Amino acid sequence: MKLARFFPHIVRRMALVGMTGLILFTMAACGEGLSDRINEIVDEITRQIREQIEEQFKPDKNRDFYELFDRVADYHYDRPEPSDLWLAAIAGLLSGVTDETLVEDITEALDLDIGSEETFLLVFAAINEFDESEMTEDDYWMLAMFAVLSSLEDPYSRYVRFEDFAALQQGSQESFVGIGVGVENADNNIRIVHIFPNSPAEGAGIMPGDVITHVDGVDVREASYEMALSLVLGKVDTEVELGIKRPGLASILTLTMIRSVIPTPTAVGELIEVDARLMGYLRINTFGNQTAAITEEILEGFIAAGYEGLIIDVRNNSGGALGTLNALLALFMQGSEDVPFFTIDWVDSDTPQKFYSTGEPIVDVPMVLLTNGFSASASEVFASALHERGNVEILGETTFGKGSVQTAFQLGGPLGDYVWLTVGNWFTAAGVNVRGVGYEPSLPVEQNPYLNTPPIFVGETVYELDDEHELIEVAQRILKALGFGETLDVNGILDSATAAALEAFQAANDLPLSGQLDPQTAVALTTAITAYRNNPDHDDQRQAAIAFLLGLLAEDLEPELTLPKLPTTGEEQPLA
Repeated sequence: MKLARFFPHIVRRMALVGMTGLILFTMAACGEGLSDRINEIVDEITRQIREQIEEQFKPDKNRDFYELFDRVADYHYDRPEPSDLWLAAIAGLLSGVTDETLVEDITEALDLDIGSEETFLLVFAAINEFDESEMTEDDYWMLAMFAVLSSLEDPYSRYVRFEDFAALQQGSQESFVGIGVGVENADNNIRIVHIFPNSPAEGAGIMPGDVITHVDGVDVREASYEMALSLVLGKVDTEVELGIKRPGLASILTLTMIRSVIPTPTAVGELIEVDARLMGYLRINTFGNQTAAITEEILEGFIAAGYEGLIIDVRNNSGGALGTLNALLALFMQGSEDVPFFTIDWVDSDTPQKFYSTGEPIVDVPMVLLTNGFSASASEVFASALHERGNVEILGETTFGKGSVQTAFQLGGPLGDYVWLTVGNWFTAAGVNVRGVGYEPSLPVEQNPYLNTPPIFVGETVYELDDEHELIEVAQRILKALGFGETLDVNGILDSATAAALEAFQAANDLPLSGQLDPQTAVALTTAITAYRNNPDHDDQRQAAIAFLLGLLAEDLEPELTLPKLPTTGEEQPLA
C-alpha cells in the first residue's frame, strides 16, 4: 500500500476510534461491564492501527542515528564540532562491547583520536563482524545516539521514546491522572517541586525536593526521565508504589498511593485583608495556554473587590510555554515598542527575537513578586521582566537558573522517537542570561525552615529511650516546629529531652503518656506538621510580602515604569 493510499485508511480508523469513544461517554451509565468491553474494543482498534503504521514505517535506528546527529550538529545552541560528536558516537559503540580484547584490537587497528564518519563506520563494522554478545545492531545505534547527546553535557537535551512523549506533554494539560505532583528533570531523575492540594501525593506525605527512585519496585534511577514519568502516571483508581529519596534521610521511603484525576489550575487567587487593607494573592503554578485568560479573570475579580495591592507567587513554578508570556506580562505593566520584555537568541537565527507588547495593563496597584529555587524557565523570564520593566520588587530566593529554551524534533515516521534539544538562550530586558546562576531577588528573604519538615512513618516500630534512628531526628524537627522542646538537639537520639518533648506533645493531643515514638504518636506528629505547613501564617516569605505591600500602601507609593537599555557595542548585542 503506497503512502498516499495509506492515510485514508488511518483516517477511517481514527474516526472509528472517535466514534467508539463517544459511545463510551454516552453509555457509561449502562454498566461497568459494558464500559470495560468498549474499552477493550478501543484498545484493540488502537493496536491494529499501530500495527499497520509500524508495517509501513518500520523503525530504522540507522536512519534515526543520522537524523539525530544532524539535528544536534545543526540546532544545538552550543554548536558542537561534528568531529567531537563522531568521537562520542565511537565511544558509545565501544561501551557496549564486553570483550576487552576486541576493544583493544579495534583501538590498535584504528586511529580513534580522529573523529569522523569513516572511523565510526569502521568501528561499527568491526563490532558487527566480531562481537559475539547478544547486542543487536539497533542496540549499538541506540548507544551511539545516547553517547552523542551525553557529550553535550546539557541535562535538557535528551532522547525521548515515542511512548513517553505523551507523558511529557500531559503536564501542560488542565488535568491529568496521576499522584498530584509538579516535577522537573534533575539529571534525568524526577524531582518533585510542587504538591497539589488534596492530592494522593499530599496524603502520602511527599515533599518538595523528594526524588522518585522506584516505581512499583522498578529502580528508575537509570531510566530516562520520560520513561520514569510515564510509569508514575497511569489509569485512574489504580495503585502505585513509589520509592522516595528524601534529602537528609539515608534510607529510601516506600509510599503507596491511588492515582486520581488531578485538576491543574494554572493560576489561582485569593483576597487577603490585613490591617483593613485588601490585597490580592495570585499564585501562578505553571505557564499554559490558558494562563493569561485565567489570570485576567482573577485580576478582574480583585479589581471588583477593591484590592489595593498584589502579591504574585511563582515559587515552585517550573515553567511552561514561553509563548504565553507576552499576553500575561501585558496585564501587569505597560508595553514598549522600544524595549522588549525579553529576547531569545535562537541557534538558527543571526538576529535575536525580541518579545514586545503594547497592550494596556489592567493592574495599577503596588506589586511584589515571590520566587524560590524551584522557580524555573518561564517563571524566571516572567520575574525578570516584571522587575526590570515594571520596577516590581522580587522577594524570596534566587531562582533555578534555566536560561535555555528547548524544542522537540521527531525522528523517522509518525511513530518515531524524539530528540529534545536546547535550541536557544533567553535574555532579560537588560540582556542578562540566568543559565546556571539564577535570577537574584531584590529583597532576599529565607523561608521558614520548618516548612520543609517531612512527615514521619514508623510502621509498627516503637522507639524508646536511648534509641538512635533517622526517624527520631525527623520527630525532633517536627517537635521543634510545633513548639515542643525548642532547645532539643536534632541528633536522632531519643534522649531524656526528646522523651519529655514527646510526652508534652502526647499530653496536648490526648495520647497515652509514654515519651516514646510509637505509631500513634507518629501519625499525630504527621497530622500536626501537615497542618503547620498548610497554614499561610507560617510562610515567612508570604508574610514578608504582605508586610512589604503594607509599607508601600502606607507611604502611598506608586511603582514607576523603568525602561532598561540593552547593552550595545555599536552593533546589535550578541547574545551568545
